[in-house]
Amino acid sequence: MTSLPRRYLHWDFVILVRFVIPWFRHSNSPLYNSPMASPLLQSLPRITLGNLTLPTNLFLAPMSGYCDVAFRLIVRHGIPCGHLGLACTDLLSAEGVLRENTRSMQLAATCPEDTPLCMQLYGSATDRMCEAARWCQDHGAAVVDINMGCPVDKVTKKDGGSKLLCDPNSTLKLVEKVK
Repeated sequence: MTSLPRRYLHWDFVILVRFVIPWFRHSNSPLYNSPMASPLLQSLPRITLGNLTLPTNLFLAPMSGYCDVAFRLIVRHGIPCGHLGLACTDLLSAEGVLRENTRSMQLAATCPEDTPLCMQLYGSATDRMCEAARWCQDHGAAVVDINMGCPVDKVTKKDGGSKLLCDPNSTLKLVEKVK
């Protein structure tokens, strides 16, 4: 897994990884060391996506404006019943990822503690979506999700998100090629 250049990482991320998470793991925090954490974690059914078996069935959905690496790490290591099975990045533009623009790189930033990770892409250009999916895999994504539900104008004007559902045949071709 390759890491992103330092210029894309926020100071809140650096502080979180270096100071907060190690303290949280080794403290007597009721959230992290809950007596219920282990039994609950063991009782959760496991989910398999392709050849990836997730440790739990708890997922962090992609929420616009919230799912940066710092938030994902807090949620991953702070829930009382164990760890997340999968966390998802904010919605990433395939073009932004391939051009490596600053905002896309901030949204896609990850670290070794942030696994397994799903990166969610939007777009409609088949070749660019394939390249972006490869980029996501090369940068730590265990799962690449093609967004087909976002109704926001910024996304649908670029024929992504829920607009993909307007043309099922081309969407099926896109999915087959990205696979």
